[in-house]
Amino acid sequence: MVDLRIEPYAAADNEAALRLEEQCCQGASVAVRFRRPTFEARSRVYRKYRILCAKADGELVGIGAWAEKRVRLRGDSVRAAYLYDLRVHPAYRRQGVARRVLASLLEEIGEGVECTYGLVAGQNEGARALCQRHFGMNLAIPLTYAVLPVYREQVGGEGYRLAGASEVHWAYLELNGDMDFVPELDEESLLGYVTSVAVGEKAGAGCSIWTNENLLAEEIVAIPRVYSILRVLAAPLRLLWTLPHIPKPPETVRSWFLFDLFARDEQSLRSLLATANNLALIHHRQFLYIVLPNVDPLLTWVQRARPGTFLLPYLFLARGRVLPAPQERIYVDVRDV
Repeated sequence: MVDLRIEPYAAADNEAALRLEEQCCQGASVAVRFRRPTFEARSRVYRKYRILCAKADGELVGIGAWAEKRVRLRGDSVRAAYLYDLRVHPAYRRQGVARRVLASLLEEIGEGVECTYGLVAGQNEGARALCQRHFGMNLAIPLTYAVLPVYREQVGGEGYRLAGASEVHWAYLELNGDMDFVPELDEESLLGYVTSVAVGEKAGAGCSIWTNENLLAEEIVAIPRVYSILRVLAAPLRLLWTLPHIPKPPETVRSWFLFDLFARDEQSLRSLLATANNLALIHHRQFLYIVLPNVDPLLTWVQRARPGTFLLPYLFLARGRVLPAPQERIYVDVRDV
């Protein structure tokens, strides 16, 4: 096991942390790395956060962070800690660095926090095993990361109005009274907030829109060879038809997240997705992202409304004295994804 020194992140660590981020691609078949203005930029969406560095002979070889928040769980206010941004330099993997960083984060969080959780890509078996086997994060709630291509105008995107984040949030909660793990709304922390929309006279559907472009922009590093071939074959067809965009590495993806997404019926959802699509098209976005619990009926509606939706498995992992039930519908905080 490598000899490590664990210490708090400081502004002087920024350049080394950004270089480490560049070495840490996420995903297998589709590999992504993140581009940030500063390493700490993403953390500033939280009121209380902490970043720890792992250094070997003065070199930053690992990093991780946690943020504290209050969430509503079965009617009570619960202190929760979100673990994120765990990175280890490729040359130092399988040497206990990730375990040391995660252990230090959990030690710092302490016993006062009632629930500690993280989000892990479903295909990242290494991260899942680390969290579950070594740190007892045995509660696993399956989520789906839905990717909706934006490439042409959708019919039915009329009749919307712009709204505020608070209005949409409370309308969302009114319709989803059984939703758990909802954080306190803090509009000042929504640094990636773009706008909110509602459709229908009585807000039959609505959502807010978020971008990570100035916090955690995605750069595509590699895609399956079949997609590269399709991109070449599709080039002449684009003279006749509008087709979905296939990124060419290295390319920064222009995307929006939809959050606080609600709909009173399937037709309202179709109108809302058409509205979001058309707004995204105007603002030169290439994809819309939605993260939902697998048990949420909206997931089926989204798939029926947009058959070309690309679905990725995602996991909510947690441990603590107070936890959601395994089959519970939990709120996915857009700041976390």
